[in-house]
Amino acid sequence: MIHALILMCFCLLGVFGDKEEVKISVMEGHSVTLHTDVTHIQRDDEIEWRFNNIRIARIKRSVDINPSYDETDIFRDRLKMNNQTGDLNITDVSSQHSGLYHLNIFTGNKQKVKAFSLTAYAPLPTPVIASDVSHCSSLTCVLLCSVMNVRHVTLSWYNGSHTHSSISVSEQKSISLPLEVEHQDTNTYSCVVHNPIRNQTKHFCLADHCRPCSDVVNGCGTVEFVVLRLVVTAVIGVAAVAAVIVLSYDIRSRRDEEKRKSHTSPTTASSDE
Repeated sequence: MIHALILMCFCLLGVFGDKEEVKISVMEGHSVTLHTDVTHIQRDDEIEWRFNNIRIARIKRSVDINPSYDETDIFRDRLKMNNQTGDLNITDVSSQHSGLYHLNIFTGNKQKVKAFSLTAYAPLPTPVIASDVSHCSSLTCVLLCSVMNVRHVTLSWYNGSHTHSSISVSEQKSISLPLEVEHQDTNTYSCVVHNPIRNQTKHFCLADHCRPCSDVVNGCGTVEFVVLRLVVTAVIGVAAVAAVIVLSYDIRSRRDEEKRKSHTSPTTASSDE
C-alpha cells in the first residue's frame, strides 16, 4: 500500500511538474512578451497558452510547425506566438488583458505549468495642486493635491525625499489628498502619483499657493470677500450718481435766480425816478 502511494506521488509530479508564477506590469498601449524559457521546441512538444482558463494560443510540433490561435474579441489581431520558443507576445495591451495566463508545456507524459499574473496600468496624469480656501487662516493654509479618473495608484505628499502622507485606490476614481502647512514653512514639498512602473510628480512654490488670510477681507478669493467688494462698489456708484443729480439741480436753481433778478431790475429803477 505504501509503495503504491509513493508511486502515485511520483506519477503526479511527473505529469503536473512544478508550478511557477510570474508577476508582470505593463502600461496600456504597450506590448508585452510572456516567456516559456524554452530554447527550441522539440518534435513531440506541445505548448498551450490560456487566459482565465480559456485557450488563446497553441502549437503542436508533431502536427504543424506554426501556432494556431483561438482568439476572443479582446485578443483579436494582438497575439503572436514564436514558433521556435513558444513565447507569447501581446500588442496594444489594455486593461481587459489584465488577469492570469497559464502556460502548459507537454513533453511525452510530462507537463510543465507556469502562471503569469499580468496587470495593465493606464497612463498617469500630472497631479493638480490648489489651495483649499475654506480652511484658509492667518497662520496656516491647506493644499489639495488631486488626480482624476485613476486606478491602481498611490497619491503621496513628499517633504523633500520623505513621504508625508499617502492614499491608494484600486478601482477607478478621482482622489484628493490634503496637506496643512504654515505660511512661514520653508520645507520643500511635492505631490506624486505613482504605480509599480511609473510616476508623475508636481513640484510647487509654497508662496504661490499659500498666502495669509484675514477673517473677512482676504486674498484667498473667498465668496464673502467677492460679495463685499461688489456691495461697496455699488454703494459708491449710487453715491456718485446722487452727487451729480444734486449738483445739476443746484446749478439750474442758480441760473433761474439770476434770470429772475435780471428781469426785475429795470422796473425798480423807473419807480425811483
